[in-house]
Amino acid sequence: AFFVPETPLGDACVDTIADGPLEGVQAVTIPSMRVTGETVQADELSLVPYFAWNNRNNGSMNVWLPREEATARDALARNPFDSSVYGEITASSCSADDAAASVADGRRPQGSSDSGIPRWSSNGRNEDQQWVMMKFDRPRKIESMGIYWCEDSSHDIMKPAEWRIEYLKEGEWLEFDKYLTDFYGTDVDRYNVVHPASELECEGLRINMTPDPGCRVGILDIDLTTLA
Repeated sequence: AFFVPETPLGDACVDTIADGPLEGVQAVTIPSMRVTGETVQADELSLVPYFAWNNRNNGSMNVWLPREEATARDALARNPFDSSVYGEITASSCSADDAAASVADGRRPQGSSDSGIPRWSSNGRNEDQQWVMMKFDRPRKIESMGIYWCEDSSHDIMKPAEWRIEYLKEGEWLEFDKYLTDFYGTDVDRYNVVHPASELECEGLRINMTPDPGCRVGILDIDLTTLA
């Protein structure tokens, strides 16, 4: 959750988005404060015009921004992040500096090169296939899943060449049948969201990724939505 104090924290910045689905759209970046758990820290908010909302991932929209920490905490309490939904998270490999569980810590990236939040990244540069797996504590109905890729050229971490999802049903991994108009996107600076083609209740999900040659692959966040 964020809040923007009455006393300005600094100057706003207006930029034109250079690429991706919102290429050419102007965005406003403003200094703000982020509330995470018991901590409060300086951060930035990137604001896009209302008409561009449909080009972003599924989720809630803030029209009014809190001015006080207490108001932001109230919003956080009403919309809590529940990491238990993701179950047990493991990966095919993991860099010593990162952790597989970081993809489900509720911290939303400000961009694919965001170094201010934890991430998962694969260990080596020559593996043909990498995966991140979630095994749920009970069968869950899947509404959608969005993946926010990490790009860190200084560590040869890039978005994958391609990826796919499998789901776990009665102990067997099966191919995820995605919604007709969805695709396995590799866009940066946004969530790449897929939905099941029909009602899907399963015991886990596995993201299979093929890295680009000579590169590692990384994920900053997984936004998993399940139905009660």
